[in-house]
Amino acid sequence: MLLLGAYALCAVILVLCAAGKYRLVWIPAAIIWLGLCAFRQSGGGSDLELYTYVFRNLYDNDTLASAMEFSFGWEPSYVALMLAAKRIGIDNPTVFLGCIALFNFAVIARFLVKYAENPGISFLFYLSTYLIWQQFVLARQSIAISLVLIAIMYLIEGKKLRALAFIALASSFHYSAIVCLPFFALFWLTRRISLARIFVFSLVVSVGIALSFSALPLGLVFGYLSQIRDYSSYIESGSQNFLGFTEAVLFLLLLYRIGMNRETPTTPAEQVSFFSADFQARILALMLPVFAIAANFEVFNRFLEYERLIYAMAAGTILNVHRERKYAITLALLALYCAARFIRFYLTFDQGALQDYTIGIGQ
Repeated sequence: MLLLGAYALCAVILVLCAAGKYRLVWIPAAIIWLGLCAFRQSGGGSDLELYTYVFRNLYDNDTLASAMEFSFGWEPSYVALMLAAKRIGIDNPTVFLGCIALFNFAVIARFLVKYAENPGISFLFYLSTYLIWQQFVLARQSIAISLVLIAIMYLIEGKKLRALAFIALASSFHYSAIVCLPFFALFWLTRRISLARIFVFSLVVSVGIALSFSALPLGLVFGYLSQIRDYSSYIESGSQNFLGFTEAVLFLLLLYRIGMNRETPTTPAEQVSFFSADFQARILALMLPVFAIAANFEVFNRFLEYERLIYAMAAGTILNVHRERKYAITLALLALYCAARFIRFYLTFDQGALQDYTIGIGQ
């Protein structure tokens, strides 16, 4: 009930600030969830227990090699971060995970404030599912995601070497971050192709994947992945869930329509925002085949995690195209949809682990 109550309070704050002119009032909602993420003790899935166990049982005089062996072969930068925390006197896993949550929230807040047309609505959409998954469970990948967001900000500023350095650093926290490099290359190669062509081609490929997933040679992919870590359970028990894929297609259609109809900026946010509707639609179109594969094999959602915040920004973009009565109706529908997403995630996440959520200072 603690999570449901906090979500209800934050939803009210976010909707009110989205409807008013003080958009950045949504930051108190972020602070509430920063506390919930930082001081969680249970109800975050089995990963939280594992991260806590490993951190508690490391010693400050351990070598990096021995610590990596003890921590199930986790990425070197995350293991080095744990050792560094131990050596400066941080022995409490709650404090350590709290520092990670603080770093992640600082990056997310800066990214949304700088680039989102409506940070409050974008955060509400992100909070509805992705925040809990990323900040409660994915300790290593959450750092990698934040580093990738920093890399994107540097890339936008034209500082390519710094962006490359942060992608490399992100990959040392979670190997999956390396996928950002080929994606950036693909985006650059297709920048002159019309959005309509990318949209149609991606949709056809994605539907083909969704209909013929059983014929895809994904066993070879999992074979290579298993050399790094055992992913056999994902391919053996992956259930089909096309909700994310359907939602992505709908968002892509809406962004495509907005991009085609928006001839000139109509708000100050549109004038300064790098992430225009057309830009967001291109990103989503290139990622759509991954949504189709992830609908059948859960493990591929790990690659989608790097796109979640930009995906959530689309919600604010879609909302901002409406005005007056249509704005109110769209805001109400979007808020209800976000609430339904959160309740569904709350009830189904990790066999109901969120319902056992407790908060405090761990030992």
